[in-house]
Parts: sequence; C-alpha cells; structure tokens
Amino acid sequence: MGLLTWKAGESASVHGNLGFETDHAVHTTQPLLNLALSWEATPSLTLVAEVMAVRRSPSQRNVGARWWVAPERFALDLTAGRHHRTVGFGWYGIGF
Repeated sequence: MGLLTWKAGESASVHGNLGFETDHAVHTTQPLLNLALSWEATPSLTLVAEVMAVRRSPSQRNVGARWWVAPERFALDLTAGRHHRTVGFGWYGIGF
C-alpha cells in the first residue's frame, strides 16, 4: 500500500510500510506493518533495526548492517533475525 520515510536527523531515518502478505499455499492474504530505523554510521556503513507484524502471526525482528564495498553499486549485508521462535543469520550482496 505504501512506504513512508521520515528523516529524523542528518544520519537517521524512520521507515514505515503498510501492505499485504499473501500465503499462496492456503490462499489467504493478511495485512502487514513494517517499521524500521536506519542509521548511517559512515558513508559506507548503515545499521538497521526493524520489526514486521502480520495479523495472526508472531512478529519478526531483524538487525543488520550494510557495507557499501563500491558505493551505490555493490553492498554486503549482515543480518540477524528472530522469527517464530527461531534465530537466523545471513549475508548477501547486491550489485547493479
């Protein structure tokens, strides 16, 4: 439905997202809310914390860092999340 970002200062932002999540296996669609805080620690390092809530489901919480190896072209993300009483870790790169 929409994404809203509020610049809370020179290096901090608050992000909100309202939308829907569809489970194709059981043919249901539920509303979701995602809230995130991001802080640009340096021009090449951003730290993020977020929570996502879907109706009738436990919330999902994540924290992470994005390091821009090549600014605006290639980044590495390191994330840790908690979802449905499990903890997961991951990393990936984005390049264009």
